[in-house]
Amino acid sequence: MTRTQKLTLAATGLGLFMIFLDALIVNVALPSIQRDFQVGESGLQWVVTAYSLGMAVAIMSAGTLADIFGRRRLYFLGIALFTAASVTCGLAGSLGILTRPARSRGSRRRR
Repeated sequence: MTRTQKLTLAATGLGLFMIFLDALIVNVALPSIQRDFQVGESGLQWVVTAYSLGMAVAIMSAGTLADIFGRRRLYFLGIALFTAASVTCGLAGSLGILTRPARSRGSRRRR
């Protein structure tokens, strides 16, 4: 395996690890989210739905965008946006703010 192939494998593994860890954190944090934001099951459902839809849209769009802008550039941009959205969620003071970064990835919330 060449050095480039090893780096590609490591970068891909890091990206998948971040996605799996984030999904785990969202699900483990649901009881705390419910308690801290004083929301019912519907509020928790919005958290999970916004996260899932946002991630699905980002993943589905990434292939086309990578063809247009380049895989490496899009990968690093995606990592940066993912990190920024995660920090914003961690600092959220309300349920609306908590779901906004996930929705900003492409999904829309019905009002």
